[in-house]
Amino acid sequence: NTGMKQKTIPSLITVCLLAALLFIPGCKGKSIDTLLDEKKYDAAENACMDKEGNERKECLEKVATVYQRNNDFKKAAEVFDKAGEPLRATEAYFLGDYTSDAENYCNKQTGKTKSDCASLLGNNFFKVGNYQKAISYFQLAGNTEMADYITSKIPVFQLLELIEKRLPILNNKDIYSKLSHYNDTLKDYIYLNQYFKWPFSIQSPEDKRASELCEKAVQTMNESLTPLLIEKTLILVSSPEPLTPGLEWANLYNSGMNGLINMIKNFHTIAGYRIFFTKYSVPFREIASLNSKNANPDQNISVSNAFNYEEAYAKALTYAETTLSSAQELKKIKDSKLIKGYIEDFTIDRENIHYISEMMKNLEVRIMDIKKRSEHVKKQNSNIVSPNEAEKIYRNFIATGNRVLHAIGKEEYQKANDLLTNEYDLSKMRLKIQ
Repeated sequence: NTGMKQKTIPSLITVCLLAALLFIPGCKGKSIDTLLDEKKYDAAENACMDKEGNERKECLEKVATVYQRNNDFKKAAEVFDKAGEPLRATEAYFLGDYTSDAENYCNKQTGKTKSDCASLLGNNFFKVGNYQKAISYFQLAGNTEMADYITSKIPVFQLLELIEKRLPILNNKDIYSKLSHYNDTLKDYIYLNQYFKWPFSIQSPEDKRASELCEKAVQTMNESLTPLLIEKTLILVSSPEPLTPGLEWANLYNSGMNGLINMIKNFHTIAGYRIFFTKYSVPFREIASLNSKNANPDQNISVSNAFNYEEAYAKALTYAETTLSSAQELKKIKDSKLIKGYIEDFTIDRENIHYISEMMKNLEVRIMDIKKRSEHVKKQNSNIVSPNEAEKIYRNFIATGNRVLHAIGKEEYQKANDLLTNEYDLSKMRLKIQ
């Protein structure tokens, strides 16, 4: 039958071609990770589209992340959009300097997504110094507080733009260095808005004092120090040849602002460690009471006032009160001979508060490290260091943390440094099993 043959032959050809394709080396059956490793991104994206629901979403996010890692931000944004991630798509456009695309994409969104997207753009424009657009998008997002905050800082932004224009043409290295410092301080002040509200619950007199001091520090900068620094710095950047006396006074106001900014940041760090030190003092008390009959008398552990956190906290507050008091006096100073002394005082107080904050960070890192080492040794069940001995080394190091904070509270900083360094090295050495 001729008609039958005409129908059968093409069908056979089709079947044969399909069968052959199944055995041709290619993309079929390969995992998404393999396709991405082979840089077959389009194939990976198509494979994701064959999936359903959350599996498709996660797959597309993985592909988009690879595009972003490879700096193909536009493609990353497109794939994030397919994955139903409009905020990540907007961020990708912005990271690739496709700001117009980011704005157009955001404006096409609706409801809460549009609001969240506008907030993201507001933050990004704020970071890159496009303050008018930042204000516009914060207003679109309904964040009038942030829009008003940026509006109130317009004089600072204008001064920053002048400094940025002046720096490249300055020949005087000293003036260049000073203006660079003022530039950094003013930028820190602008971004200080995230520290305006005390984020912790008031759990002690120290917390209450810290929150009050930070609030007064912001008020002092807003009302006196920032206007004074702007006034003196504006004269410097506007003059054909900057005048040294103006530089001297600007340096004083900059030191005061720098001291207050760092004080606020460090107190947010110090107050944030309350949970950590409380957490690690509780198991310390419980463990110390166990197996007391096996305890070594030469290694008695004092559990009273485990971690003198409040004592170290209070010492930092003492320096902060001096810093704030000195900063509040600056607007009254008329004698330039006093400038050097004030700057030295600000420097000392700032470094002491920062030292206490950094020591708390170091304690956290090292306590967690000794804990990890102790747990590792206990799992090994070594003949060299028994599980009980490993636990005791860990508890002893927690006791060392208590002594370190106590020394800080007594202003015995060298003792605190030596204790932490020596005991940490000794604990590491004792927990070695190889």
